[in-house]
Amino acid sequence: MKHLFAFLSAILLLSACSKGSDSDEVIVGPDLHPVVNNTGKLLSVDGSGMHIAYSYDEEGRVTYAERFDSSWYVVKMIAEYRYEADRIYVTFQEFEELPGGERNYSYSRDYVRDDTLFLRDGRADSCAGAMRNSLNSFFYQFRYNENGELVYARDDNFLRDRKGKLAEQPWYTEIIKLDWQDGNVCHKTFVDPIHRDTTVCNYSYSPLTGCLVVSEPRNVLPDFEPLMAAGYFGKSCKNLPESIEATDYKQNTEYLTDEQGMLRQMMSNVTWDDGVSHDCAYSIRWAFGN
Repeated sequence: MKHLFAFLSAILLLSACSKGSDSDEVIVGPDLHPVVNNTGKLLSVDGSGMHIAYSYDEEGRVTYAERFDSSWYVVKMIAEYRYEADRIYVTFQEFEELPGGERNYSYSRDYVRDDTLFLRDGRADSCAGAMRNSLNSFFYQFRYNENGELVYARDDNFLRDRKGKLAEQPWYTEIIKLDWQDGNVCHKTFVDPIHRDTTVCNYSYSPLTGCLVVSEPRNVLPDFEPLMAAGYFGKSCKNLPESIEATDYKQNTEYLTDEQGMLRQMMSNVTWDDGVSHDCAYSIRWAFGN
């Protein structure tokens, strides 16, 4: 289970649907452009049993995101987005698909969740959500520093009784703290104060610059990732993560670019504290001109 958790955590750093060439040449060698522009929208990431894709509306806002993971079984995660002036509505679902294409309702994480992200000055200030057919509700709070960088997120989960009344105390709380240095998140700490558990991630960065949604140190929930890339969670990191040292695993990532300096491939290695390792390779497609 520890390996599954760490691998999924690594996959969360790799999370976006339109037309493009499947034969884009990847240039490898000492003449690679040192800067990634990353001004286009990410269309898809594919490889190592995973497919991620995004679609956008005419205003360039993400409206749909999907993630299919067949590393162990075919698990699908789908998010749909609707926008108002001061809030964003997200419907997120996770389910397992059987070989015949039917849904496996015995899958333990089969659920649909409805989230409302509340904005203040164009940034995420808080989020309220609940799983359908469940008595659990959660509330997120977000805080930023004077540079507009996300430095704090708190997730409180409450149970409701059969009459819908919310419990006074959360049954689960997670606090995420982010420390920044030179425009990048250098430390990320997860604290579970109820169970007195702490997990720490330390980041180092590639000289490649830009914001890549599938390599996002600020990630809190999978359905928030494209919103982070769009600026709803403050400033993005300046550079792309190259390595992560967490409490029980390490991850190293290499990037390959094309002749325009745009990312085309990512290769990651995850090694757990007991020596077990896993290699992943992903191809990246962009929507140029958007």
